[in-house]
Amino acid sequence: MFILFLVNFFQSQQLFKVLSNKKGSIKKNDLHSIKIDRKEYYEQNKEKIKQLNKKWRLRNREYDIIRKQEYRTKNRELIKAKDKLRLLNNPEITRKRQNKWRSDNRAIMRTYGMIQHYRIKQKALALQYLQNDAYSPSSDNPFHSVPTWPLSCLLLLQKVLKSNQHSQINILS
Repeated sequence: MFILFLVNFFQSQQLFKVLSNKKGSIKKNDLHSIKIDRKEYYEQNKEKIKQLNKKWRLRNREYDIIRKQEYRTKNRELIKAKDKLRLLNNPEITRKRQNKWRSDNRAIMRTYGMIQHYRIKQKALALQYLQNDAYSPSSDNPFHSVPTWPLSCLLLLQKVLKSNQHSQINILS
């Protein structure tokens, strides 16, 4: 694609004159005229250049994909910043995308709504309980309970006693 562009560009007289210069050096004025010629050529042949680009990308798909991946890894933060700016500058696009997702996923949205509804009810009940019960976050009389270790020992002891009772009954009969 780029080679075809250069071939067409080399055919222009301005560049041919610059390259046929005996010294072989390009001056600033010549570069300026080359840029102008490039712009004119591009404006005249936009569609042709776009088609050549598409054909090249189709022929060199793997190389193009690898090149794009490398660009994304190198410029990840820049791409993210551009996306954020684009979304901030176009809030309607974001709103449309959200509305489309919500309409496509009605069941999920209903579930989210139910969860939110029950959270509000639970909060209201907790506030009502706190007002009615005169609850204080700390109290002078802490609730004493049996630690879990002795409880687990009691459970094991009960299992052992039951198994012994069954074995004694079997021996007696």
